[in-house]
Amino acid sequence: MKQIANRFLCCLALLSSYYLTADVIPYFAMRSQGFNAARELVGWQTTINKGCAESSYGSFSITPEYTRSFRSGCLAEYLFGEAINNSCPGKCDDGTCTFFRVQGSHVSNRSENALLADNFYLPTDFDSQISINPVISNWLIDFNAYFGMDDCHPGWYFRIHTPLTHTRWDLNYCEDVNNKGINNYDAGYFNNTFVGTFDNPQGEYVYGMARGNLLANFTQYISEGKALASGGTTYAGLSEARISTRALTKTGLAELTAALGWNFIACPDYHFGLQLRAAAPTGNRPNGQYLFEPIVGNGHHWELGGGMSTHFSIYKSKDECRDLSMYIDANVTHLFKSCQWRTFDLCGKPLSRYMLAMKFTQDVTNLNSVAGTPSAQFAQEFAPVANFSTIPVQVSYPVQADVVCKLALTNKNFQWDIGYDFWYRSCPKFVKKCDCGNTYAANTWGLKGTSFVYGFERTIDDVLQPGVPLSATQLGATIFNGTNPSGSTWNQNLGIDNPQLALTGQGTGLYTHQASVPNFQSVYTSVQPELLQDFALDFEAARAQGISHKIFTHVNYMWKQCECYTPYFGIGGEVEFAQRTQDATVDCCRNKACDLTQQAAKNLSTCSTYIEHKGKDFNDCVTAALSQWGIWIKAGLSYN
Repeated sequence: MKQIANRFLCCLALLSSYYLTADVIPYFAMRSQGFNAARELVGWQTTINKGCAESSYGSFSITPEYTRSFRSGCLAEYLFGEAINNSCPGKCDDGTCTFFRVQGSHVSNRSENALLADNFYLPTDFDSQISINPVISNWLIDFNAYFGMDDCHPGWYFRIHTPLTHTRWDLNYCEDVNNKGINNYDAGYFNNTFVGTFDNPQGEYVYGMARGNLLANFTQYISEGKALASGGTTYAGLSEARISTRALTKTGLAELTAALGWNFIACPDYHFGLQLRAAAPTGNRPNGQYLFEPIVGNGHHWELGGGMSTHFSIYKSKDECRDLSMYIDANVTHLFKSCQWRTFDLCGKPLSRYMLAMKFTQDVTNLNSVAGTPSAQFAQEFAPVANFSTIPVQVSYPVQADVVCKLALTNKNFQWDIGYDFWYRSCPKFVKKCDCGNTYAANTWGLKGTSFVYGFERTIDDVLQPGVPLSATQLGATIFNGTNPSGSTWNQNLGIDNPQLALTGQGTGLYTHQASVPNFQSVYTSVQPELLQDFALDFEAARAQGISHKIFTHVNYMWKQCECYTPYFGIGGEVEFAQRTQDATVDCCRNKACDLTQQAAKNLSTCSTYIEHKGKDFNDCVTAALSQWGIWIKAGLSYN
């Protein structure tokens, strides 16, 4: 028996440790606190689904439970993907060595997976380390009631349950600033004015925006939503997908679940029955304001499905004081559409919701190039991508299943349960609820990256202010890097999309300036700029299914000497292991609906897989669930 138990636990460990390179999940949907067949079944199994009952009977139970997640390193990787630095590579640890870096574009020996500080209104030499240790804990009281209706309809029953839940989600966020930075923004990098004298041999004294006007740290951007203030340009702060520096909590009823069933085979030593199950949403729904937002229940979905319940006696003593039985329960439901606010990344760009975007206008004023007039021009407004990629969507899950199998040993008034629980929730389906008005529109936004956004007109004796808005975009930029080359030509925009020498509407040159170069230099603009299209939001990457494996046990005592009423009391616990899988290969066809640009759409249309699956759902979605442990007490009263 000991060898069998060891092999069983070893298999669970293998199932729960299947890891590949992590994708980023913009929203983490955990298993509902109310969908737990193991907690429902333990302790009272001999008081429900009775065989040969000649009258009505029932049972009531109250189950307080505390649960807490573990493997916080896995949670961190779900949320931040390749940005996470873990000193225990290949493992999801307890979170003590889980962190990511935020570094500016001019930091020497910059980490390749550091978030680009320039996106967060921080100086180009800023450097900090963000440690996180995500933990989800729940206090709940599960109320259960079972009513056998054998006096009216033999074998029929009705059951209902709901847990009152207080959930606490804490990233345990902490920022350690290694270097607050001293660099000013260069002329034209963020604003349309500059300080200093043209052709100053000491070019570092010419700058666009002083360090003192920038944010002090990453926390001000990601948590407080702060931004810059400068005349002539609008800088929006982060309003969605924020990271809270404190724990977020929510209290409420998880879904209210009811079942109507019929045990058409019902005897004292075995039974088999089916049931119709439905759940009404009583918890909250995601609103997109926070990255790690607390959810009570299933995300506010209606559920409908069915279930199966059976047991059979393996051994029973002659005096019927000792018994060993096997119990199997299985519940399967469909989660109907629920309107939720979700934040999406851009196609093929994990964490791009925190990148800085520029708004464009087709009303081009005083801007030209050696290749002609650009189709759009910077509208002098910045905003984080999350501000317009957080949209209302209809979310549904085709199927959710919870299967529990346990052995129950009874010795007079004592009972001991031990078992296994399997949970599965399929990939969600997303449908945009509306076009969202001006929140997100095609050909309106472009990525800034490390591009200079203003050029200055030069005369014989001076450089004119304010600067002229350019049309420079960097579609190839990521949350980690921009595309302008470093060095003396960094400010010329040679790494932007479709670079052409920028001119005013009258055909004179436009220039920018960086601190390391004494003179103003000619600047390039995009002709044409690459603007985000209708399907730039990555719905496919946001799809995640859930799979977990649980072992549980429960010890119970029943006061059987009472003929009409039987009280019972027990204590138990569970350990749930999340199964995690990732797709090892991602090609151009993975995000069939992701068209960042019109040219990208043309390239994608040549892909055979895209043509084959056009208009259909892909089956490749990541697997993510919560590893957690829990301990409960279960008290109840049954009647005959």
